[in-house]
Amino acid sequence: MVDQLNSVAAVGFSPRRALRVSVELRRQLSRPSIRAVLIATALLPCALAPSVAKGKFEISFDAHYLSTVATKSGANFVVFALFAGSQLAITLLVAYVFGEAISREAQWSYLPVLLTTPVRRGQLLRQKAIACAVVSVIGLLLFTAVSALIGFAFFGFGPLQPVSGPYVPLAQMAWRFAAILGYIACYLSWTASLALLLSASARHNPVIAVASTVALTLLSHLFGGLSTLGGIRGLLPTRNFDAWTVLAAAHVDGGRLEWGLFLSLFYTTVFGVLTYIVFAATDIRPRC
Repeated sequence: MVDQLNSVAAVGFSPRRALRVSVELRRQLSRPSIRAVLIATALLPCALAPSVAKGKFEISFDAHYLSTVATKSGANFVVFALFAGSQLAITLLVAYVFGEAISREAQWSYLPVLLTTPVRRGQLLRQKAIACAVVSVIGLLLFTAVSALIGFAFFGFGPLQPVSGPYVPLAQMAWRFAAILGYIACYLSWTASLALLLSASARHNPVIAVASTVALTLLSHLFGGLSTLGGIRGLLPTRNFDAWTVLAAAHVDGGRLEWGLFLSLFYTTVFGVLTYIVFAATDIRPRC
């Protein structure tokens, strides 16, 4: 099919060079809604700092547990902010960016026009996924940078003090925070893949895609807290969402990290394949 279209395409046109990631990334970042979500994500640490300083952060038991040492140093505040943000703002950012990637442009009738170019649907899907991933990573890095700026400015440059156990010296914090961010990004890949699948399935309704992604994530967290499910809880994608916290301790046990990475990549692959199948078979012609 692509070869036939290439025969009638303009001289010099190459399907492989069409739909560049840089172009798609600029389109994403130029949207006011994406900018607003990125700004809101980056500003969340500004609201977290007064809450932990007053000892009034009680969104969950684990977060409250970490908040008791969040003011011990700037590094402690960054760990606490990442714990809270990876469950709230960053997850919502990923769900929004990927959940609107296909359905919003189908609603605007832009996607059908884009597909008139001689390119494969798989290539279009891949380029959009990469651009959305870059936007999400930008949001994660902005959140971390603002958290570090506020943390070190108000709580000092002391070593990382875990809830229990010996201190973690600042000399080790560079690779630890890099590993923490890498794990969070990998963990959220399943959320991104699910949101993209729902975006392809929702066709012209991005609200359904975003809301369904958030709802399924919350349900997974809820089921993960039910002891009656037994060992089944270990297979839920959100079960090891906080496995990276072992990197904030003096002695690192990589067991949960490895299992969490495996589950995230497994669900990402499954949802990714389903997304390709759905997107390839979906009629996205504009509605009359």
